Amino acid sequence: NGLNSALQYSPGASGQVFVEASEFSGEGVGPYRLTVTSLEIPPDDAGNDTSSRSRITAGRAVSGNLEYEGDTDWYRLSVRTGNRYRIALDGAEGEGGVGDPYLRLVDADGNEINSSDDTENSLNSALEFIPRENGDVFVVAGGYADAYTGAYTLSVDAERMPRDNISADRSTRGRLTIGQSV
Repeated sequence: NGLNSALQYSPGASGQVFVEASEFSGEGVGPYRLTVTSLEIPPDDAGNDTSSRSRITAGRAVSGNLEYEGDTDWYRLSVRTGNRYRIALDGAEGEGGVGDPYLRLVDADGNEINSSDDTENSLNSALEFIPRENGDVFVVAGGYADAYTGAYTLSVDAERMPRDNISADRSTRGRLTIGQSV
């Protein structure tokens, strides 16, 4: 309210942190009140890293919930080359849905492959992914700037890519002769 400040913090590990209180420009003086409260984080419906046991498969939507600000839900997705995957994250309609869903695709080492904030003239998120190798990736459901909580629906659709007789690497069977058009 007004010019006062507040934040929420969910630690990844136990330990000490420091809270700094200051005035916006660094030049103001005067009294202030600093208050810290602690609440137990509710149980999470999906893991928050590559150790997550939650899975998603193409053709089956899952519903989930971001229980606290900064919560992310990681779902393991097995992908195959030759397929195109369309992944969508939608905040649940009405009261209680994630207001601004943020979608990420992460490899098995935790490196971001792709991300999506807003799509199709809405705050929902969607992206397409064509894997270069077979294996597992992680679909990460979250809120933009870690500032949202609520329900969401996550879906994955897969379609077989058309067969390409001329590959995009040096093992191609495509040949070009001088003076020839393809």
